Formats: sequence, C-alpha cells, structure tokens
Amino acid sequence: RYERHHRMAEMVRQWAMKRLGLYAEEGFRSNTISVIDLKGMDFKDFDKRLRQKGFEVSPGYGNVKDVTFRIGHMGDLTEKDIQDLLDVMDETMEEMK
Repeated sequence: RYERHHRMAEMVRQWAMKRLGLYAEEGFRSNTISVIDLKGMDFKDFDKRLRQKGFEVSPGYGNVKDVTFRIGHMGDLTEKDIQDLLDVMDETMEEMK
C-alpha cells in the first residue's frame, strides 16, 4: 500500500512539474497528497469541468488556498485512477486555453 502511494505521488509530481509546478519544495513533499500551483489558472472553472467528466480535485487550503489545488493519492486509488485523472486534467487544461 505505501509503495503504491509513493508511485502514485511520483506520477502526480512528474505531471505537475511539467505543467504547473509543485508548492512543496523537494524533501517536504507528501506521499499522500500533492499541492500544485495554479499558475493563474481559474480553479473554479477547472474544477467544474473536471466534475462534469466525473473527476474531482480539491481546492487549496489555508494561506495558499487561492493559488494552489490538491490531489490525493492514497487509500484505495490505483495507478490507473491517477493516470485517468492526469489525462483528463490535460484534456481540460487544453480546452481552457
């Protein structure tokens, strides 16, 4: 289970670093959740579009709630679940251009 959480976290981190960036610095990243920079993207629109496609991410929290969003990668999720989410996020971001 913990190894799978780590693999899914790495999938999300690699995606985020290519597209938007991660909030946490190297050495401070969690294997249970990733906090991703929005880089000015409209989270409400992004979230609405994802939900229409059957996917969900979480808004930022605390002091960074307006500039980040979060993706959980633990519990009973599979690597396929994460890859499907990443693919749909790519598709959605392309639509938002």
